[in-house]
Amino acid sequence: MGEYGGFWSRLWARTIDIMVVLPLASLNYWFWADSRRMVMFAALPLSLLTPAYLIILHGLRGQSFGKIALGLKIESISGGRVSWPRVIARFSPVALFQVVWGVGVVSSTHALPDILFQTASFRQKARLIHEGMPHWVQSCISLYTLWVFADVIVLTVSSKKRSIHDLLAGTVVRQSKASVAIQSGQAG
Repeated sequence: MGEYGGFWSRLWARTIDIMVVLPLASLNYWFWADSRRMVMFAALPLSLLTPAYLIILHGLRGQSFGKIALGLKIESISGGRVSWPRVIARFSPVALFQVVWGVGVVSSTHALPDILFQTASFRQKARLIHEGMPHWVQSCISLYTLWVFADVIVLTVSSKKRSIHDLLAGTVVRQSKASVAIQSGQAG
């Protein structure tokens, strides 16, 4: 089998994934400059962009572009190809958080008067939208932040470098066989 993907390699893979998704995700902020209705129309679909990217690529290949770049792959705990239900379970916390965030943006934007939205600068709009989110959305954001910290702690103390979402889905992140061969000098 291969070595397990630890914290740093997974962090760098996620950073690459963010760089891949960022240009499309930034459309959300472009809509903020246009109109209140565009923000409300686009927030929820755009909030699903990152989870869709992660679920689709991992479901098809067991890897996102970041994992491909770092030679990592998600497998079932038994070492086989990861199934779609496992991929969906693995990324369900991200998807749930993103949906909650999208609903919060829609709710907050809906409550803003048109004239205030149109005359506010981008920075003011961001502050108004963030401050106007319902308390339950802000609580969910705090809970997700705690989830991420707990996920990192579990990952760093686990012998197989499994995080909470790996435990939830029955998955493990390993270095791909090609990556392990190159690192050990056995590539031919």
